[in-house]
Amino acid sequence: METAMKITLSEEFQAQLETLVKETFNRVFNNEESRLISENEWMNQTEASKWAKTSPTTLLKWRKDGLKVATIDGKTLVSKSEINRFLRSREF
Repeated sequence: METAMKITLSEEFQAQLETLVKETFNRVFNNEESRLISENEWMNQTEASKWAKTSPTTLLKWRKDGLKVATIDGKTLVSKSEINRFLRSREF
């Protein structure tokens, strides 16, 4: 036999509880989103130029201007966060 318990909450407490639940959900969701983004953080030069909506030639120029890349076993990889950092550093 199951019994149910009913709890009455004040409107203020209910509003605080709803806010807490929403904030917790958003924090967990944003952490998961960040994890998924970081899994796809690194791109080859072709992917990077497409992601940045620029040409491979422009990406090469950016490298000469300070865009940092990782080269592993002859393969050059670029991170999305590095492209964002590079572009932010050139904002006016």
